[in-house]
Amino acid sequence: EKASATVAAAAVTAEPKGPKRVRRDLSTAQFWYYLDKEEKKQGPFYPGVVRDWYAAGYFPDASTKFGCSFVGEIPRAKDFEAISDLFSEPLKETAFQKIAAGIALYPVEAQASEVVAVTEQDMLNDEFSAERNPKWLEQSLQRMEDGVFSNKARPILKGSFVNYESSRADGHAD
Repeated sequence: EKASATVAAAAVTAEPKGPKRVRRDLSTAQFWYYLDKEEKKQGPFYPGVVRDWYAAGYFPDASTKFGCSFVGEIPRAKDFEAISDLFSEPLKETAFQKIAAGIALYPVEAQASEVVAVTEQDMLNDEFSAERNPKWLEQSLQRMEDGVFSNKARPILKGSFVNYESSRADGHAD
């Protein structure tokens, strides 16, 4: 009886004080940070990058501490945990392996992108092409001078016709 009372007292004193910490689903982390040997935060890094580094053996010590970011926040010091506490054994098969759908694995510039060359024919297909309408600029300037030109639903290019009046070919200003 005395032994069971001692075990019960030990169980009561061993419980952590304060609210129980709930861990979010690590597969939804958008970025990862780690603490280097000087305990400085390094990051943010995309999940695919950290997964590749871990698989390549850059973090051989299971006590390396990682913290994750779910919406761009920087993890606080208390949010960093050892890899061995974040993932189950065997770590080589579980650490940074589960990544939720919709989470970017790598930065955009690291993903393949297609370079599209603009041909001369593409330039000739422009609605304001001099080849299709050789007087388009003259007509546009005339419409503007007549007050017919409207910028509704068109981009306004600031500075496009700077000092238009003083640059006219006939030297007259309005």
